[in-house]
Amino acid sequence: MGSAFYNGLSKKFDRRLLWICDHDEEKLQRLNTKQTSTYSNQIVEKSQVILIAIKPQSFTEWSAGLKYPLRKKLVISIMAGVSIKKIAAQTNAKKIIRCMPNLAAQIQEGMIGWISTPHVKESEKKLAQKMFRSLGKEIELTHEGMIDYITALSGSGPAYFFYVCEAMTEKARKLGFSKADSRKIIEQTFIGSAKLLESSKLGADELRKAVTSKGGTTEAAIKNFEKHKLAKIIDLSIEKAMERAQELGRS
Repeated sequence: MGSAFYNGLSKKFDRRLLWICDHDEEKLQRLNTKQTSTYSNQIVEKSQVILIAIKPQSFTEWSAGLKYPLRKKLVISIMAGVSIKKIAAQTNAKKIIRCMPNLAAQIQEGMIGWISTPHVKESEKKLAQKMFRSLGKEIELTHEGMIDYITALSGSGPAYFFYVCEAMTEKARKLGFSKADSRKIIEQTFIGSAKLLESSKLGADELRKAVTSKGGTTEAAIKNFEKHKLAKIIDLSIEKAMERAQELGRS
């Protein structure tokens, strides 16, 4: 996800302003920039905005190695399950933005929910919004607990989508279509539907009703969804994802 952020930011900001740190030199080479370092303190010292895009389990070790205080820096974290309180305690930062992007940020079509501490100025919020919009769309959350909500909805959301695609592709195979044709049929159906939803003034519920002719094939499928309480299954599954996000935040 750190690479996705860099690729998005490099399209909206002067690359000369962007520095990257990673202990993996091969990963740095793949980003096609010379403004890199394997030693984070070099970058922390010279930067005004610090984007922490490391694995949550590596955060304690990374923060322990900091030689420069982050009190005056704007710190943006994409670490799942690491609270603002913990980030502040381990880095002495005050201006913190915690965000949750999703996988589509890799192609600048992501959804990012974020929350900031009261110390973050309006001008810094606008800068963060510009950064996030280079990766897709963003919304400011009203409290930190909503990070868990957007994690369950949007962070995990692409996997739900892929799961349905996987199931429908498998059904196409069972019906006799080739692997390539099965993938083409299902992917284009979903891609086209998503683009239609994006371009339409109608909501998903209205478009679904427009496709569902009374007594037709779609209605037969929808009635079976309702019979097996698919909407309830989705609701409960998202609740499970939220509960797990909250558990990880407490660990």
